[in-house]
Amino acid sequence: MLAILLMIDDREKRDKLEELYITYHKELFFVAFQILKDYYDAEDVIQTAFVKIIKHLDKISKIKCKKTRAYLVIIVRNLSYDRYNEKKKIITKDFSEEFGEDAYKDTDISLEQYVLNLEKGKELAAALNKINPSYADILTLRYFYELSNPEIGELINLSSDLVSVRLHRAKAALKKILSKGWDYNET
Repeated sequence: MLAILLMIDDREKRDKLEELYITYHKELFFVAFQILKDYYDAEDVIQTAFVKIIKHLDKISKIKCKKTRAYLVIIVRNLSYDRYNEKKKIITKDFSEEFGEDAYKDTDISLEQYVLNLEKGKELAAALNKINPSYADILTLRYFYELSNPEIGELINLSSDLVSVRLHRAKAALKKILSKGWDYNET
């Protein structure tokens, strides 16, 4: 971690990153270790995550809050899955190449508008829990953290095109769940 801190010239940013590391290192290690089952790989993933976070430190306003914790966990979880797949030599296929761009044109009314108009955060959180976790992560990074598709791709190691495809799929899945009017107390 010392080498990472030395990469930063601005003292405020360096202190902020150090505080993030001290606050969340154990929890992030636990997330990575649960996926990778290897101490050294988990540590490597955490170091990689903090290198990526350096570029986006301005997105973090408070150190000790749920929003920051979720942001860090999403990054570490995705990097851990990437490392796991790399170790298992699983090659993920770029869906935009397989199905073509025309299959993903957004013709429905704006889901962003619908989500912004929701009054209950609990409904949205419950709906996000019902969809594929990787889709929920992309929606969270896009609309909660207001990251662009290239920024999301950089954080979770996906191409910008694949982020767009998954974002479209995530919106469709979320819209389907929200349009059903289901009870969020269901399991």
